[in-house]
Amino acid sequence: MIASAVLVLGLATACSSGETTAKESDNSITVYSGRSEELIQPILDAFTKQTGIAVEARYGDSAELAAQLIEEGDKTPADVFLSQDAGALGAVAEAGSLGALPIGSIDAIPAEYRASDNTWVGVTGRARVIAYDGRTIKADEVPTSVLDLTKPKYKGQVAIAPTNASFQAFVTAMRLGEGEDVAKKWLEDMKANGVKSYEKNSQILDAVDKGQIDFGLI
Repeated sequence: MIASAVLVLGLATACSSGETTAKESDNSITVYSGRSEELIQPILDAFTKQTGIAVEARYGDSAELAAQLIEEGDKTPADVFLSQDAGALGAVAEAGSLGALPIGSIDAIPAEYRASDNTWVGVTGRARVIAYDGRTIKADEVPTSVLDLTKPKYKGQVAIAPTNASFQAFVTAMRLGEGEDVAKKWLEDMKANGVKSYEKNSQILDAVDKGQIDFGLI
């Protein structure tokens, strides 16, 4: 079974159904990480230094790692799944691949940041912001709400990354928080207002910096 955690960044742990694995006797664990090696490896190194437990990390896209975990089932070598987005973690949870985390290790975490069955906990949060170039745009000209981005005065001036997992998670949060109708209308109005599409948030930020677009939702 896999135990897990997520907020905007999700963590899950996986283990086989055997009583004692070779990895356990070797005092090591395997981590599947959907977050980049640059950010996660220093944390894993610190964990090993503090506990003496060796960590084998496999890095990749969260959705691809989730699919791999589901396919591997009880035979997965993974002990921990660190997911960058809630969708990938949700797929693993829905497949019944998560095991409950020990209560003692998560009882200090507020209930709103963990699953009701303790199969995952949130480890980080993410804020979605509107990027703009302060050299050309005044602070009072920046929309104060994402819902304002559909106004005519922002036509053709806004960029999003619709295929990015974090944007999709943002839309899901809007659906849950504001309702399906509000989210659907916002997406339709954004399209009608000439929103620009980019593949990555970093590309949007670069476009804002170069003056190619006024506002970026990243």
